[in-house]
Amino acid sequence: MTTSSCRERRDIDAHFEGTLAPAAERTMREHLPTCSACRAHYRRRLLLAQLDPLALPAEERIGRGLGLTAPEARAPRVRPLWPAVTVSVFAAAAAALFALQRAPTDDGFAARGGGAPQSSGSALHIYRVRETTEPSPVVDVVRAQDELAFAYENAEQKKYVMVFATDELANVYWFYPAWTEASEDPQAIAAATEPGVHALPEAIKHRYAGSRLQVHTLLLDRAMSVREVERALAAGPLTIPGAIDHVRTLEVRP
Repeated sequence: MTTSSCRERRDIDAHFEGTLAPAAERTMREHLPTCSACRAHYRRRLLLAQLDPLALPAEERIGRGLGLTAPEARAPRVRPLWPAVTVSVFAAAAAALFALQRAPTDDGFAARGGGAPQSSGSALHIYRVRETTEPSPVVDVVRAQDELAFAYENAEQKKYVMVFATDELANVYWFYPAWTEASEDPQAIAAATEPGVHALPEAIKHRYAGSRLQVHTLLLDRAMSVREVERALAAGPLTIPGAIDHVRTLEVRP
């Protein structure tokens, strides 16, 4: 599928402008795992947003897309003409985009030691996504078949991030990166290191078997694979040198 054939490319642009309605946001998130061209376009827009001082703050952009924040009336934003931008800025953008394209092969848009110090769950923001109501923040409870969207903070400026949950039955539910094929062993996704909240733009649905979930935001210095993490989990509390493991505990209800 080519980018030019996807209406979702316009929706991605609208997302970064803060004008995309929640229903269209949901459709766009569901489309991203199926279209590599749109994923690449999303990553380019994310890079440009990080370089553009006039771009919407991540918190506001995410809140609008999830329907949690209403667009505010703003004075027109005046952008400098591209010819006025210095060559060094373009060089930095090109270098950053090249580095982004060489990040771990998993794009981060998918479903299924020193120790790893655990901290509070403040680094992970979880939202419940439903067809009939606006998305809402998850506080303490999820339903067994809830579709969830995520955003994270990386105050520690780690290079990679993984998001997964475990239950009291020893099940592991992968959110980021994808793990849909048993023969594969996907790696952690590249983490954004800028201050603020960073969206993981796909809503993901699992059928939870247990009654209690521990949702982990694992921030890493190296790109571990899902099998490495599961082996560490099987051995007991996570013992990953240099890692930070933010954990949120949620009750699961039918």
